[in-house]
Amino acid sequence: MAGTVWHPRAKRQPLEDAGSFTGGGHKFVVHTTEGSTLESGFNEVKAKRAAPHFFLEVKNGRRRLVQCIPIDRAARALKHDFGPETNKANCIQVEVVGYTERKEAVRQGHLELWVPNWSTDIYKHLHLLMLWAHEHFSVPMRADHPFVGQPGFARLSGQAFFNAVGLVGHCHANGGNDHTDPGPLNAHFVTNGVGAPFSSVDGISASSTILAGPRATRAQLRRHLIARHDANPGQSRLKDSTLADIVNLYADTCSSIGLDPLVAVSQMELETGHLTSKASQPPRRNPAGIGITGPGVPGVSFPTWKKAVRGHVGRLAAYAIPSGKGTPAQKALITEALAVRPLDPDKRGTAVRLGGLSKHWAADQQYASKIVKIAKEIRVS
Repeated sequence: MAGTVWHPRAKRQPLEDAGSFTGGGHKFVVHTTEGSTLESGFNEVKAKRAAPHFFLEVKNGRRRLVQCIPIDRAARALKHDFGPETNKANCIQVEVVGYTERKEAVRQGHLELWVPNWSTDIYKHLHLLMLWAHEHFSVPMRADHPFVGQPGFARLSGQAFFNAVGLVGHCHANGGNDHTDPGPLNAHFVTNGVGAPFSSVDGISASSTILAGPRATRAQLRRHLIARHDANPGQSRLKDSTLADIVNLYADTCSSIGLDPLVAVSQMELETGHLTSKASQPPRRNPAGIGITGPGVPGVSFPTWKKAVRGHVGRLAAYAIPSGKGTPAQKALITEALAVRPLDPDKRGTAVRLGGLSKHWAADQQYASKIVKIAKEIRVS
């Protein structure tokens, strides 16, 4: 059981607890308040008798931390209508001031507190709080379960949640829980800190392979594209919701053939000025300058964003995979893409690594370096 039960830098505002823990894996459960202030969240859970252990509010670089329940007692922020225990399953629970629901963030005028837009300051303090729970409640600094909006997400069974360890969300709890908070949380930032590299093998450079697992989360891809797109309006008529849909199309398509979506999205942002160029707008929807070989050359057009993304990712895969090689899924997507615009057979497989794009996709010798620069920005967004 915990030794130090009160956080030394938290303001104590005690609320009703749920009693003793009854077992289960030690975990750190993240919720969002769906409001813009710590006070509104505190008053709501007090009225509902649904207190967490902690409230965390981070605004303009200032952190406020309130502790309601000592960590040797169970909190009450999860439902438990049936099945194995939820609150009492060794859960340290935190309500972060912010929004999982974008519509609510917009309605209240605080889109910066929507989870996909969370600043590194919020993640820094959330990481430090989880680290404190690790040191004083033996919560492993790991995240084994994808969050809402990420590939592989699923609500856990009652027993699986009871047994789970490390970082989880309200979205994972069973026993009558149906909330989806905290949405697409950047688990890497929470468990490792915002300055930590993903790993040496997952870095991004001109020598990185194009065929690889995801080196960035959907939330990071979405945050960066929306922020840069909105800051560089150009010829754009695209809504934030459309940009988010496009990112999901890239993530799904890339995942289906084992190509890193960070590479594809970074290239798309470079080629289209973050989807603000005239060629990237409907009705053309050209996401990568495909066929635009010089001034006045319009390039190809796509009738839908799904076809546009598949056309881009399939063409990129053709540069990464030699003719006759690849899985059936890779071959099928390449065939689909090259039916839109053929590729010189001599260019097949010439960009196994990102650096090869400088010599073969574009004449610009700094082309790959520019993609890498955007990719690195995405990974810290």
